Amino acid sequence: MTLGSIVLPDDMRTLTGWQAVSCERSDEVRAEHLDKTVRSSLTDLDGRFGGPVIFTEWATADGRPLLRDYRWGAAERPCEHYEPEGGARYADHV
Repeated sequence: MTLGSIVLPDDMRTLTGWQAVSCERSDEVRAEHLDKTVRSSLTDLDGRFGGPVIFTEWATADGRPLLRDYRWGAAERPCEHYEPEGGARYADHV
């Protein structure tokens, strides 16, 4: 599924249309969107499907992509965060 330039795959590894953001920005986006909902998630702490990860893709209440959070199980790679290219506000205008 495609929404603007954002590819909405079932594969959490596809980041086409997403841009990396800081942990602080990720926190801001979650705080700004009180009506957010989980669009997709995977908890794989045993690493069956790759490295150990807790993945959460957030969306607005009407399903527009908002944020992706990856919490990795390795100290050298604790987390990664992505929002739609153009920023989280892009989700409100697509």
